[in-house]
Amino acid sequence: MPAFYAVVLLFAFYALVFAEILIPSAGLLGISAAVVAITSLIIALTHSTGFALSLFGVYVVTTPIVLTVVLKLWPKTRIGREMLNRDALEIPTAGPPPSTLDGVRLEELTGVCGVVTTPLMPHGQIKINGHKANAVSTGLAIEKGTTVWTLRVQGNDLVVRAATTEEMRMARPSETPGPTGPPHEDTLVKPIDVEPGDSETIRSSLEDIDLETFDEFEKPNP
Repeated sequence: MPAFYAVVLLFAFYALVFAEILIPSAGLLGISAAVVAITSLIIALTHSTGFALSLFGVYVVTTPIVLTVVLKLWPKTRIGREMLNRDALEIPTAGPPPSTLDGVRLEELTGVCGVVTTPLMPHGQIKINGHKANAVSTGLAIEKGTTVWTLRVQGNDLVVRAATTEEMRMARPSETPGPTGPPHEDTLVKPIDVEPGDSETIRSSLEDIDLETFDEFEKPNP
């Protein structure tokens, strides 16, 4: 019977190791697996020393294999994908292109400045020219209200980082815009429309002007 219990605990060890990658336990399942392995060796030792050494050899040979399989499977699990951000790295192969919440394509919003509306830890939201978009930071968390620079599109998110002073200056519109619109009407010289019947009236008016009066104004005072 001790040998049977030792073998059962061996399989329990394998089950706990696989459960560690499926259930977030902060390492408790891994510690439990180690305790089960030690217990099975102690029980095997009560049966015989040869059996205990054989069981220990099984642990030595199979444990690295089990850990290798676990490490390969872990990134494909739901917990592994969330921790490694694998969902954001996968680019959809079909369907509409990634866009903002109001329908603007994310590709049109790369290489510009935006403002963080919800803290990026690393996921959050930013606003660019009035358009809200999901974003992910390249490194540390970015606080709300920080100006960021969009780098590229990653999945359905914009990859951003804190904007430099030069980038913010380039993105700021000119504060002294040049004159726009047509010139003011007062600066335009408009031709005078003259009716055919008015030409004689203008000619007679010019003949009535006393030019000698203007000559008196031009003469200097003695």
